[in-house]
Amino acid sequence: MWPSVFLWPVVFAASATVAGELETIVVTGTRQETPLLETPVATEVIDGERLRAIGAENAAEALATHPGVQLERSFNGTTVQLQGLSASAVLVLIDGQRQTGKVGEAIDLSRIAAERIERIEIVKGAASALYGADAVGGVINVITKRAKRGVEARGHLVLGSRLNSDLSGEVGLGGDLGNLRLTAGWHRGGAYDLDENEPATNGSAFDELNLSARGELNLGAARIHAQGEFNQRALTGVDANTAGAVFDRHNRTRTYGLTIGPDVPVGDTSRLSLRAHLSAFGDDYLLDQRGSAALDQQQRTDERLYSATLSYLTLLEDHAIQVGVEGLAETLATPRLGGRSGDRQRASVYAQDEWQLLGGELPLILVPGARLDVDSQFGGQLTPKLALRVDPLPGWVLRLSYGRGFKAPTFRELLLDFENPSVGYRVEGNPELRPERSTSLQLSSEWSPVEALSFNLNVFRHQVDDIIQTGAQPATEPGAPIRYLYVNVAQARVQGLEASLRFSPRRRWTWEAAYTFLDAVDQSTGERLAGRPRHRVTSSIHLALPTDTTLSLRGAWTDARAIPVVAAAGEAPPLSAPAYLSGDLRVEQGLPGGLAAFVGVDNLFAAGDAELLPLPPRTFYGGLNLVM
Repeated sequence: MWPSVFLWPVVFAASATVAGELETIVVTGTRQETPLLETPVATEVIDGERLRAIGAENAAEALATHPGVQLERSFNGTTVQLQGLSASAVLVLIDGQRQTGKVGEAIDLSRIAAERIERIEIVKGAASALYGADAVGGVINVITKRAKRGVEARGHLVLGSRLNSDLSGEVGLGGDLGNLRLTAGWHRGGAYDLDENEPATNGSAFDELNLSARGELNLGAARIHAQGEFNQRALTGVDANTAGAVFDRHNRTRTYGLTIGPDVPVGDTSRLSLRAHLSAFGDDYLLDQRGSAALDQQQRTDERLYSATLSYLTLLEDHAIQVGVEGLAETLATPRLGGRSGDRQRASVYAQDEWQLLGGELPLILVPGARLDVDSQFGGQLTPKLALRVDPLPGWVLRLSYGRGFKAPTFRELLLDFENPSVGYRVEGNPELRPERSTSLQLSSEWSPVEALSFNLNVFRHQVDDIIQTGAQPATEPGAPIRYLYVNVAQARVQGLEASLRFSPRRRWTWEAAYTFLDAVDQSTGERLAGRPRHRVTSSIHLALPTDTTLSLRGAWTDARAIPVVAAAGEAPPLSAPAYLSGDLRVEQGLPGGLAAFVGVDNLFAAGDAELLPLPPRTFYGGLNLVM
């Protein structure tokens, strides 16, 4: 049964609050600053007000109940699917810059701490015309906070069950010469075990430190932007194999990021921007077998990403023309490459024209764009995109977008040589892999008959070819670990719709809900793609009472879905994770002196099990916020 509180009606608004929507500026859809209500490319926003209301501690928690988003959890992080496309097909950016240090094939969003986040912008569907490889399924762009004018400071403390704790602080200073914001956070959580009869843990304990700085220096009409970040995380857990061996697993990772560059006006209507970016990631991995050293493993992985982007934007009477060039270099060093070299270079050029064909009461905006990537391993890749916006009536917006995308195989997919004795399998890379290619079509309709009410309907279809998956290979000898090889084996059709509603009759309370339908089929087999629920319902209520008390309740009902099984070829029994209901509740009370106290519970309905749904168990917490 679907509890009625989360079912009626079955819709949710994927946008900023109405009160703040007119002020929200987004950049991801067109790669230039545009008011959210005016953007020709459908862009969804999770703003800072929502982050604070739900008590999210990182980007993954902020996205947990967002329409069209499905979290993928593992022992070493959390990644996301967009509209049924795998996490490896989603490009994750921080302030428009690529990141390194992927979990499997995707960026771990749980390591992006909430104290840094101003908002999260989401563009679904192929976006390679602007961003290049890896944007097959869409783009998630995390925009970090910048200091405002004057002096500001914030503090945040959380203590919870399972030894969970969070402590963070922010200091900002802004004036005529520029601004600077410093952020620090320490986050800790205990491991969890959903089956006490088994020694293995389902979720890892973590101890994490985040440091970041973002600043801007004003030099007349020009501006120099600089920011840096550091993340250190220790993950520990327990694994066990079918033979009874028990392993203590340790991962210690460090991530560094640095971005710098100027924005220079050229005349009255043009701007030139340059960004140079470095991202580095290191991982020390240790697998220690209890009572024996026969299956011990110790490995070091180092990744580097260097990029530079030069873009030019000029505004004409009916056109906003943008052109840019990018250069990128990636390196990977790890014993798992078997002595082979992991390095890649890519040069790119892109162009886009935001063309206002009609103005007045019936605006019509056409946005053609194209990008050419020349990859050192896969040659030239051309990806076009076309977007159209029309406003048939006041308060009604239609957006249509078409795009092509590609995802180059990662170093792991090409070169990996990894064996996991605690589970009993081996994964091998394949240098003969081809890039994945996609075609996406999106049609969205937004209708707001009055300020307090808005409806949204988004229909989408993705065709993805040459999907890279692991295929089981014949055993080389009896008793040997199961062998998996990365291969281009599948073509997928993913289509569906997202319907949403937002009702906020007064600024003191807001109700939002959404329904997502997903039809994801592996066309090579005719079977549904594993890990994709066919139906999903989300809903949230936010109340702000005159007593300076706020209450936030959000939940999601997720349909049953097939799950992949690690087994030898032909021996994988069909398994299905059951439908489940998740919910989070948070209450905050304002206090004198800029203080606020809050309590909450995550996973309110205690969803999950050890075998098919290894979700974090119900967790209680409480804490304080300080704003100065």
